[in-house]
Amino acid sequence: MKIKLLIFYSIVFGFLSQNGFAQDQTVSGTITDAQSGMPLPGVTVVEKGTNNGTASDIDGNYSIDVPSEAVLVFSMVGFGSYEVEVGQQTNIDVQLSEDMESLNEVVVTALGIKRETKALGYAMSEVDGEELVQTNTINPVRGLQGKVAGVSIGASDGGLFGNSKIQIRGVSSLNSSNNQPIFVIDGVILDNNVSNESPDWASNANDYGNILKNLNPDDYESVSILKGAAATALYGSRGINGVILIETKSGAR
Repeated sequence: MKIKLLIFYSIVFGFLSQNGFAQDQTVSGTITDAQSGMPLPGVTVVEKGTNNGTASDIDGNYSIDVPSEAVLVFSMVGFGSYEVEVGQQTNIDVQLSEDMESLNEVVVTALGIKRETKALGYAMSEVDGEELVQTNTINPVRGLQGKVAGVSIGASDGGLFGNSKIQIRGVSSLNSSNNQPIFVIDGVILDNNVSNESPDWASNANDYGNILKNLNPDDYESVSILKGAAATALYGSRGINGVILIETKSGAR
């Protein structure tokens, strides 16, 4: 009778193991930089398709409990992700390579010069033209609302086609009535003029907007917001309040 029970239990446990009910196994290892060989702390190690994960310590070591059929995904900012099937392995050492595409991101700066993001020594933000198209606004100033940190935008009472006042990092001069940045569209400098007339019925001071409302957001490739003296030095005193640099689409991809 005991022999029959042992045979029965062995068959049951074998069936459970083959159908995904096997116990998890501990997988550990070290994650290093493929170029320098130095350990990488803070690398995310996740069992693919689940919330089961961990991170490497200061020495690049990690440990995680996963089933044998699991796939581990190793990822870190600035490095390409790496996947490996566990199988019967209990020690998996991984080398991650730098993701050159993300590290060499190019942005448009003053005078339309393109530079790598990591090489900039000043603050700037870039908004993709497709993001502005989704806002579905006529005035490009209003399209930047909520898109960039440190930018304050106020709409006038002129309705859909009225002016919008924009300020970057607050008021830069108390002696000037205009603290708005200049707009540079493919090298052409435009001012975001606002009406300072008294809106009474006698003067008929209506806000019909300015030339910026004639711009088509569908033609924007990117919008760069240059902040501070270092970013706007090439525009001289006109760039003291910042620069909104708009690059339009071209025929070349």
